[in-house]
Amino acid sequence: MAQNQQLKLIERQARWIKERRDNNIVPLNYDKYVADIETNRERSKEFESLSKYQNNLKFSSHIKEQELTKMDSVLSEKRSRWHESLSQDIYVEEAVHVLEDLKLNNIKREKLANIKD
Repeated sequence: MAQNQQLKLIERQARWIKERRDNNIVPLNYDKYVADIETNRERSKEFESLSKYQNNLKFSSHIKEQELTKMDSVLSEKRSRWHESLSQDIYVEEAVHVLEDLKLNNIKREKLANIKD
């Protein structure tokens, strides 16, 4: 997780938002005010990639739920939006990586235990 550039970018964005929220000084000079807005606009471009992020995971509903979605268009639309949202969620992807690491480490431990026996 510490290596993930997207997570680092999220952290930088959170710090920048906190900085802006804590700064309650607004310049009264119009030119300085406009320059301040432009600076913030330029800085926000750094974080645009966060809204465009796509993980490589595929999501599908349980078989029984798939049958329900065939009969209920509202449920089908909800699931479709939910799966789309999950495919843009970096935390879901990181959770999958953590689970893969746990599984891999568990397999290694089992092999070591078998060798010792």
